Amino acid sequence: MIKKLGFTLAEVLITLGIIGVIAAITMPTLINNSNKAVAVTALKRAYAILSQAQEMIAADSGDFQSALSGVQTSEDFGNVFISKMKVSKNCKMPDTHGECFPNDLRPLNNTGNFTMNDFLSIPSLGIVDSKSNDVITTDGISYAFALIDPNCKGHDEELGYILCGAALVDVNGIKKNPSIVGREIFAFVMTKDKVLPAGTGFTQDDLNAACNPNDLTNGDGFNCAAKVLSDGAMNY
Repeated sequence: MIKKLGFTLAEVLITLGIIGVIAAITMPTLINNSNKAVAVTALKRAYAILSQAQEMIAADSGDFQSALSGVQTSEDFGNVFISKMKVSKNCKMPDTHGECFPNDLRPLNNTGNFTMNDFLSIPSLGIVDSKSNDVITTDGISYAFALIDPNCKGHDEELGYILCGAALVDVNGIKKNPSIVGREIFAFVMTKDKVLPAGTGFTQDDLNAACNPNDLTNGDGFNCAAKVLSDGAMNY
């Protein structure tokens, strides 16, 4: 008599159950890591686009500061950059955000949601009109440009930056509400010479604190662009 080899129905069901449990445990981590990798790639692209735009602007006018002659508003400031970018939609300076740039933001340490208008109105940022010029580029990334000083004399006392303006970037575009700072939302500052990721000049300890979701005091995520670009990964 020939013995038939194979699995019983019970054995198959047990195996499938084990596979299902393993998948349930590992899939969220795999998806999270995949989302982080996508965000890092988009952040690198956004940094390159902003840097190249500023270089082209400076080349056209002799230097970047000269290109800001006549710039008085965040809309003007954004338009200087937009002229060198592939933009699919421009919402200019909306009273309420949400069409080209997310309106609702959440800090990395989850200490309370706030709106874009709340952020733009923070006195220490020094944004001249508490507004931003919001655009979406053809690759789906959202940008919000804000003017600090058209004479490029805005001063960051902590790090010694001489600032012209700033830009927030949502690497996922208008896909999620609220968008998490340090996960989807990243900040850059424009000096008269170059674009700098927010957090440039921080010590490693300060960067680690700024990008620690469990640090309720420092970990809001606004200075994580420098860490992510330096590490080449979102290691937090």
